[in-house]
Amino acid sequence: MKSKGRLNEMVFWTFIYNLFNFNLSWIVDFILNNLFWLFAFIAAGYYLTPARGPFKSLVMFSLLIMISVEFTDYFNLLIYVGIGLMLMYITRMAILLALENTQGGSRYIPLAWVLSFFFVLFIYNIFLR
Repeated sequence: MKSKGRLNEMVFWTFIYNLFNFNLSWIVDFILNNLFWLFAFIAAGYYLTPARGPFKSLVMFSLLIMISVEFTDYFNLLIYVGIGLMLMYITRMAILLALENTQGGSRYIPLAWVLSFFFVLFIYNIFLR
């Protein structure tokens, strides 16, 4: 399925649509065209979340990237640019360091990770864009 004039195709909904329609030729084509990302997400899952396992992390990382790209494309927001990524990494590092060094704060790390994405998305698109 080729993109018709759009820069990015809505990958998440296209993937879900073809998965529910059991379109094996499209799913195999999608996987074979994205082998680098498949192995990169498996490696990231293996090294970053050893307790969860690499294949559960593959699913989580893939969903996170596909949904965040579609969210930002749909609302014409930017986050995956130089200053946006720098702001997101600095914000996450500060929040995660504070939570790790606070007693009982480590259980809020996943929530802080997700909320920092939306916080930086808002700050970058309202004040820095």
